[in-house]
Amino acid sequence: MLLKLAHLSQSLLQVFDNQSASSFSNTSNLIDLPDANEWIYLLIETSIPVPHPIHLHGHDFYILADGDTTYNESAVTLNTSNPPRRDVALLQSDGYLVIAFQTDNPGVWLLHWYVNLLSARSIWTVLTKL
Repeated sequence: MLLKLAHLSQSLLQVFDNQSASSFSNTSNLIDLPDANEWIYLLIETSIPVPHPIHLHGHDFYILADGDTTYNESAVTLNTSNPPRRDVALLQSDGYLVIAFQTDNPGVWLLHWYVNLLSARSIWTVLTKL
């Protein structure tokens, strides 16, 4: 399953208020991951002309691909043979990042830019595995 995130923005308060994933709009950026031990592939893209680190709480992830252009599935080969394992990766300016992780740690986890300036613009999302 390849999930595409064009921008990241969501409020944890909605999760804490027990709103189900189906009650969120497409712009809510809450990703419900109901199945345990499933591999999730995330494509994160940005048009921001500044590179910035991406951090996923609660999981290490594998970096399958990255670049400083728009993601083109037919032109990008995912590195599935011994890819780097991290909890932070650099999203290149005007670029993309493809990561993979296993849903093996239940909870509510943030995926966010690791730059305070951008955090003020609410650039983050919530992953739930309950």
